Amino acid sequence: MIINFAPRTRRLFAIVFALVAVVAINLSPLGIASRAAIIATVCLVLWLTQWVPVWVPTLLLWVATPALLWHLDSRFAPTAVLEWSVDPVLALFLGGFALAAAA
Repeated sequence: MIINFAPRTRRLFAIVFALVAVVAINLSPLGIASRAAIIATVCLVLWLTQWVPVWVPTLLLWVATPALLWHLDSRFAPTAVLEWSVDPVLALFLGGFALAAAA
């Protein structure tokens, strides 16, 4: 049985889910790998359940990674995280997706 919630209810679920994950990360003495796994799990759940628009988990990933991991390692500084997004191979994939969507 599939329950279809209203968009407002789905967004509320997503916000509560993300806040619980952030609190769990900040209150526990986890290492970098565990914190990164929690961030990835939150983004994956939000993508797969479609509780929020598809761009929200990506934005959450860009914001949560530096916010929650930067103080543990300088590799997760905001500029370093945003550099992951400007990889030329990603631009090639996105261009291919745009052409496929236009066809």
